[in-house]
Amino acid sequence: MRDIDFAAEILSEVQSPVDRAYRYISGLIDLKQVAHGELLPRADVLAKRIGVSRDAVLGALNLLQQHGLVQVGIGRAGVRVAELVGESRDARVLWLCEHREVIADMATLRSLVEPGLMRLVAERGLSEALMAEAQHHHESMCQKTGSQEAADAGFHRALIAGVGSERIERLSLLARRWVSPAFDLIPWAPNRGAQSNKEHAELLEAIATRNPQRAEEVARQHLAASTTRIHQFLESLDITPPREEQNNQA
Repeated sequence: MRDIDFAAEILSEVQSPVDRAYRYISGLIDLKQVAHGELLPRADVLAKRIGVSRDAVLGALNLLQQHGLVQVGIGRAGVRVAELVGESRDARVLWLCEHREVIADMATLRSLVEPGLMRLVAERGLSEALMAEAQHHHESMCQKTGSQEAADAGFHRALIAGVGSERIERLSLLARRWVSPAFDLIPWAPNRGAQSNKEHAELLEAIATRNPQRAEEVARQHLAASTTRIHQFLESLDITPPREEQNNQA
């Protein structure tokens, strides 16, 4: 995975310093360059990297805290990436059970909204920097190098950034973050990975050739398959408390 500092030209497309800092830091999290529970770089270090003021970084960290992505320590404790879901399978299943309604709604939201966003990106065109970033993550998935989840997140981040609205980008990525903890627990069809890569390639082609209708069609097909499977998986989850908890309640 290339260091996120290479994307200075992408960050420069965002006008607000706070939004630039938010995109950079959320990128560190989504692309797993800083793991859950680990400390983020200091605000002054981030400010220098991004090319914004320390106050802008603090403003972005405040938004990230509101969105549940970071935890701000007391005093000099620093800022850590929030551990939204436990590492073990049981902890993640329990979290999914507790939030299944929100996750299902977020999956539906993505399936309804993102195809329209891809149509808009194809109409407006995607910058060379964002197209290169999307291509990079697509190739990582095809070659199965590094984290597939991080590459998939990076692919969708790059395309959604082409919409040109920080608010839409935040909401869309927030919906994906709610859904993504279920991805590696779902028993996907054996050919789903290859099919997903094929759909990603078709989406890139539709955007590159400025074909809005095709871009929307491919995105709708891509998300419909995963949304249906996510809903089925959530409905199948067993919400029975773990054995240890049952014994404590007895």
